[in-house]
Amino acid sequence: MRIKIILLLISISLLIIGCTKSSDIDYQVLYKGFVGLEDDARGFPPTETLVFENEEQWNDFANNYFDMLPSRLGRYNKYVDFSHKKIVCKIIMPTNAISNVSANLDKITLNDDILNIEWSQGNDRIYIISPNEDVIYPFVFLATVENNENLSNLKNIYDKE
Repeated sequence: MRIKIILLLISISLLIIGCTKSSDIDYQVLYKGFVGLEDDARGFPPTETLVFENEEQWNDFANNYFDMLPSRLGRYNKYVDFSHKKIVCKIIMPTNAISNVSANLDKITLNDDILNIEWSQGNDRIYIISPNEDVIYPFVFLATVENNENLSNLKNIYDKE
């Protein structure tokens, strides 16, 4: 009886592990760096990985949190054709009012219809210290991924509020 229960638990565990499909997603870096954010009534941007499927979603997010980010991308001649690509965004908020640290992207994965940005630890991280306590500097990472069938039912699409 005890062996049957153990075998049953092992079988269930293997089934659960086997059903979780995770895959690495090819990406292109669109932007990575600190962006000044005034501490005002707009609130802070979400820190979970977000996906933007169209220009309307992207503009709504940028207008709500980072007004200058689209023009900064434009200065670098970085434009996204949403008919072929999606933007993936991850933000690291400062842990205190005057400083923050960058991160290095390891990979973007798809797991259960959720895109995730995974960071690697390294010694080549950049630190920023703000002389003004009214401005914080989140680290913003933006990448583009190709539209394809695997990314058609994502659960972490940006939702305008």
